[in-house]
Amino acid sequence: MTMQMHRGVQRARDPSPSTVPLQYDARAVVLLFALVPLVFIDQHVAGFALTGWAWVLGLLASLPLVLAAALSRSSVRRLTPYLLFLSLGSLGLAWAPSLPRGIATLTQLLAPVVAFALASHVTDPDRVVPVLRRTALVGLLTAVGIITAASAGVLPTLFAFSARPTAIALVVLFCVATLGASRRQTVLLSVLSVVASASTGSRTATAVLLVAVLLSPAWRLRWRGRAALLLLGVVAVLAFSQTAAFQHRFFFSEKGSLGDALTGSSTLNTAGRRELWPKLLERCGQRPWLGAGPGAASEFSSEFTFGVLVQPHNDYLRTYCDEGLVGAVPFWGFFVVCAAAGLRSAVLRRDPVGAAAGQLVVSLLLLALTDNVIIYTAHFMVPTAVVLGLALRQDARSEAIDSRGTTPRRRTVLRARPARPDRGPRRPARAWMPGRRPPGRHLLPRTAAGPSMQRPGAAP
Repeated sequence: MTMQMHRGVQRARDPSPSTVPLQYDARAVVLLFALVPLVFIDQHVAGFALTGWAWVLGLLASLPLVLAAALSRSSVRRLTPYLLFLSLGSLGLAWAPSLPRGIATLTQLLAPVVAFALASHVTDPDRVVPVLRRTALVGLLTAVGIITAASAGVLPTLFAFSARPTAIALVVLFCVATLGASRRQTVLLSVLSVVASASTGSRTATAVLLVAVLLSPAWRLRWRGRAALLLLGVVAVLAFSQTAAFQHRFFFSEKGSLGDALTGSSTLNTAGRRELWPKLLERCGQRPWLGAGPGAASEFSSEFTFGVLVQPHNDYLRTYCDEGLVGAVPFWGFFVVCAAAGLRSAVLRRDPVGAAAGQLVVSLLLLALTDNVIIYTAHFMVPTAVVLGLALRQDARSEAIDSRGTTPRRRTVLRARPARPDRGPRRPARAWMPGRRPPGRHLLPRTAAGPSMQRPGAAP
């Protein structure tokens, strides 16, 4: 009884790591992922959409913690290109076509910086990552449930389903939910995510999600297995391209092919992008270096399409029109550098967070071709920035451990054996006795065995 009481007191004094509550910075990081499901419903509260409330609440929760913390040099150095981009955007407000739109755009683009800085100095990343994985898994299953209910027509009329943001959010939720997952779990989540994304009708998001599935490190496959998985994905895409749903979604007629979709044929339905992009290039080419100011791409798109397309649907054109080449190059360079560092950590240290960072940056670069992903703040940019910051945090910890040498290699030291004092002749380790097999007899041929090597009474 006394021993049990002593053990109970000891557990109370030394709680396990799983029972210790997370620090405030870790809770804020988890909150940024917990707010993602708000974008699945297209509702307005107090005059603002839930999508806007999601990233505003996350910014208000994380900004004080970032301002009160002392950022590491590696975080500031990594954020330098992005901060240069924001600085040029702040100067561009002087000549922006719409000052309120420009301020709103810059504020939206500031949220990923705060999320990255918060995640890059989180206190205990080893405990945060599993919590993020469970949070992303809950968000993914919630998205699949809402998409299924909307497709079946049983979603309450009170909730308006937002298809495109949900499909894009599935990409980042899948990448985080499969961190450390088994192959069986990865197969299940892959099928659920791809089918749900295809049900939303979002073409680019579904294609990018398929690429993220093929690149997922959770498969734990070598090059041959990865090639077989890629071949399976190509076969699935070819089979889907022969369906009537593919023809109806991608082409104006029913005679289009996958080659026409890849080459940009005139029969491909681009939803007005083919007509808008040349006009944007011509207008933005008048200020190629510094751009026309934040929000200019949205203003020009609405002007050229008479309000049909209020966004350029190409984030490379957006950054080129808003901040010019001087701002666009460091902006995209920041993500490329983060992806390279994450993949390096994944290869050298087998860090799953680094692999997820590479996955998400590849997804970002692909989504930016035909979508407005950099203003999808709450459901893509902020969670992606969190993963990039955690990858930097894990990489910095690993480098610190390597530099301190906390796990040194064993060195083999050759020492001279001391001389054995003279104690007479050595005794054999195993003396032969009658009736016992002599040592080493099995090494000698039977004919070579002398009389002394035979059993007593045996015939020679």
